[in-house]
Order: sequence, then C-alpha cells, then structure tokens
Amino acid sequence: MGVLWGSGGLAVKLMLRGSSLSVLTVSTWRTGVAAIALWVWAIARGRTGDIRELWAAKPWNVVLAGVATAVSQALYFGGIVEAGVPIATIVSLGLAPVLLTVWEALREHQAPGRGRAAAVTAALVGLTVVAGGGGNSGQTPHAMLGVVLSAGSAVMYAFATAAARPALGAGTPTAMATLSFTAGAIVQLPMLLLAGAPYAPTSVGGVGWLLYLSVISLAIGYSVFYSGLSKVPGSVAVLGTLLQPVTSAIAAAIVLDERLGAAGVLGTVLILASVSGIGLLPDRSGKLPASG
Repeated sequence: MGVLWGSGGLAVKLMLRGSSLSVLTVSTWRTGVAAIALWVWAIARGRTGDIRELWAAKPWNVVLAGVATAVSQALYFGGIVEAGVPIATIVSLGLAPVLLTVWEALREHQAPGRGRAAAVTAALVGLTVVAGGGGNSGQTPHAMLGVVLSAGSAVMYAFATAAARPALGAGTPTAMATLSFTAGAIVQLPMLLLAGAPYAPTSVGGVGWLLYLSVISLAIGYSVFYSGLSKVPGSVAVLGTLLQPVTSAIAAAIVLDERLGAAGVLGTVLILASVSGIGLLPDRSGKLPASG
C-alpha cells in the first residue's frame, strides 16, 4: 500500500509536466475514475448488496470520509506542485498519525502518555524544520505554501480516517472505498468548472497516468488501507503508509531530481521516527498496538 501511494505523487508530477491541467482537474478525474472502477468490480462480482448495506447503516460516515479524502487529495496535489513530491508527502503522511493520536486521546478524555507526547512533539519539530528549509528553493520557490497545503491535507486525511473507521464495522473495505469515492467525486464535480479548460487529459500519456492514479494507486490502495483500518485504531493503521514518503523521496530524486536538503533530511528523520515510535509504544492498557 505504501508503495502504491508513494508512486502516486511522482505520477501526478509527471502527468502535470508539460500540461496545462490543474490539480483540481486531476483530483476530480482521479476520484471519479476510481469510483467507476470499483462499481464495475462490485457489479461483476455480485457485491452490490455489500454497498447497499453499508449505505443504509452508515451514510454520514461514508459521505464525510469521501469528502475529506477528496479534499485531502486536492490539497496534497497542490502541495506537490508548490513544494515538490518529497516535502508534500512527508508532511501530509507524517502528520496524520500524530493528529490521530491526539484525537484518540481527546475522544477518550485521557492525555497521551509521556512517550506519545514526546513523539508528537518530535513530529511537530520535524515539521517545523522541513517547513523552514527542507527543499531545494531553486526548484520549489513556493515551498512554504506547499507545506501549508500539505499540512491541510494531513488534517483532512486524519479526519477521513476517523470518519471511516466506524463504518467499517458495517461493511466491507471495498464497499467503503466504492461509496466514499462516489461521494468524493460528486462533491468535486464543480471543481472542473472552477479549474477551467482543459477539462480532461487528452494525451495518451496523460490518460495512462490517470488510469494508474485512479485504479492502482487509489482504488486498490484504499481498499487495502480500509482493510487494515477495520482491524486497528486509525493512528496505527496510517503507520502502514509510512513507506510512501520513503518511496516518494527516492523516486523524486531519481526521476525529477528533487532532493531534500540537510534540513529536510533531519526533519524527515524526526517525523518518521516519531510516528514509528507511536506504533511501537504500548497503549494505556499496557498492550502494544495490534498489527493486523
């Protein structure tokens, strides 16, 4: 899953290279094509009953998760354009587990233990370091804007994860992905008008990248993610995405020549170490988080 998502940022950058497509257009098409692919799969497999049952049981959770995922994706794409693939991915994926840890502590009306508090603090310090000088300023002149967009993406990603988890007790992961992407696609349709022409990719390469982003990276990637989310808390499930920043950074350095500076490397280490620590620390009952 982390590899699938990690290649998504690179695919977006390559798709937009030499094109006048906006990130809003790409985000809208990506969500819509993913929803269509999942509906075709459900119909072919005779699993539309799963989708109806989930919608009847948890409609608001599905809609909220879908809308939040769509907004998170659009902000992430904007972060990629403004700050580059590595920084956008590190910030958006690295902050989400931290935010979910804080949310789960607030929901349970208990402060996180000292270890988790230290991990959260380290992640915030790492974010500050990355924002202050993590990238190549010559290639990413609007890096701070990109960091802000990516942080917003992290907030919406965390919210989507928190909204989706209760619904997964009432339906299958694939049904959750199908309904949430359908809701997200409907909400994003007006973005096509706001973005203006061109309204769709027209080149063979653009269509190919769109299919990869939609079917492989999004539809399959999120079905796997929701499968994990149905078994563990949200703050633990998103730890499975930590391979994405590593994959994205390596791919961006090789293909796009986008490299992190010394501050970016330091900030990345702090963020990834902190969220890895969250996954290894025991919860308040003294048990380690479940792994599957």
